[in-house]
Amino acid sequence: MSSKEIFALISRRYARARKVKEAVDTFKKIEKFGMKFEVSDYIRLIDTLSKSRNVEKAQEVFDTMKKRRPLHDGVGQVFDVINDKVPDVILSNRVHEDAEKYNALIEALGKIKQFKVVWNLVSDIKHKGLLSKETFALTSRKYARARKVKEAVDASEKIEKFGMKLEVLDYNRLIDTLSKSRNVEEAQEMFDTMKKRRFVPDIKSYTIL
Repeated sequence: MSSKEIFALISRRYARARKVKEAVDTFKKIEKFGMKFEVSDYIRLIDTLSKSRNVEKAQEVFDTMKKRRPLHDGVGQVFDVINDKVPDVILSNRVHEDAEKYNALIEALGKIKQFKVVWNLVSDIKHKGLLSKETFALTSRKYARARKVKEAVDASEKIEKFGMKLEVLDYNRLIDTLSKSRNVEEAQEMFDTMKKRRFVPDIKSYTIL
């Protein structure tokens, strides 16, 4: 286990114990021990705070990261994320480009409602040929949990704009997302929309509702 992973572990323990200040202070000690902050360190902390339901503090950490390393519109330049800086805490120390790691970053950014960054990242994923429908389903879930229902639906339907076909499975995912986020009326509307578009609901379509 690397030195940074030890700090991450301690920080995670503090966060789970709802000792947010101590979790952040532990993170800050990385520099005091002669190591440099990297984007992956910030994303690691953001993920830890978000999962422990300290979203407001996670947002503060994100804002701090932007001040230290200004956010560019082009995701290829966003905090050097694309250059082997995707959160290694989530998957591995030596990061290789694959869809799962990008989705892990989208997961962390979605929790703190940084959707502009998310869509820039989606475009970059497409450019690298790593885009999958799971990326859209994940983004849609994050919108729904943020109570942005219209955006959740739009995110799912953007599948076609990115060169993929909408299928019953995709509608099922969206209906399930809306239902679980307590947007049952919207879920029913999407079910009706699916039928109007001549998609034949399967057993799962009905069981979700």
